[in-house]
Amino acid sequence: MEAHHKLKESTIERKVCDYAANNGWLVYKFVSPGQKFVPDRIFLGDGGRTFFIEFKAPGKKPNGGQLLMHEKMRARGHTVYVIDNIGKGFDAVDKETL
Repeated sequence: MEAHHKLKESTIERKVCDYAANNGWLVYKFVSPGQKFVPDRIFLGDGGRTFFIEFKAPGKKPNGGQLLMHEKMRARGHTVYVIDNIGKGFDAVDKETL
């Protein structure tokens, strides 16, 4: 359990992105100049399926600007996950893949 909390955000992000790519998703770093609160990654699947993930270190939460951006995106019908461990990331990818 303790080792789980020592995982870096970048490690979680890499493993989840690799898992998604291996399951057929196109995975891109999401950067939007002038908008610093967008989620970390965008996932593009077959049939126009798209979702976003904000990655966090274990136990960390999005800041206020990120939460506001997530709310705006969700209000327009987009799926945004906040992921702070590998298992939850794999679950999100599996849910979107079905």
